Amino acid sequence: MADLNSLLLQALTASGSGSNLSMRELLLSQLDSDAPEAALLANYLKQQDENELSSEGEDDPIPLYRSPQEVEAKFEEMAKTVQELRARLDEVDQIYEELEELRERDEMISAALGACYCWGRNRQCPDCNGRGRPGTFLPDDRLFAKFVLPAVQVMKQRKKA
Repeated sequence: MADLNSLLLQALTASGSGSNLSMRELLLSQLDSDAPEAALLANYLKQQDENELSSEGEDDPIPLYRSPQEVEAKFEEMAKTVQELRARLDEVDQIYEELEELRERDEMISAALGACYCWGRNRQCPDCNGRGRPGTFLPDDRLFAKFVLPAVQVMKQRKKA
């Protein structure tokens, strides 16, 4: 039986020289089929073939066979994608900040009007059971003076004019 290292070296040399003989075929043709190494190597090569077949069609981000130019182009593409994702995350963060601000304002206005924070639209609401429209609760005096009274005063002045 030939030395396993020399067979591997021969197979690698043959695969790099453009030979039509596959590494698997070359190794298996030169190994004694009764040798335990042959069975292990055959099993390993079979798994490699299966892995190659199962991964065909997958979008490998940087396969080993690509040229340096292709790798650089892929890297630039990925960097651009990361930059775009960061910009989108910044937008999402801004939207969440605005949402929190609007929720706080909504809660203040509902308290100023004596309404539940759900405005009586949620029958599952633990505070009002869907009955918390404006005037249901005692309005918050400070918030009423801040938000409602100015509007009432403008309406009164408009009627006088």
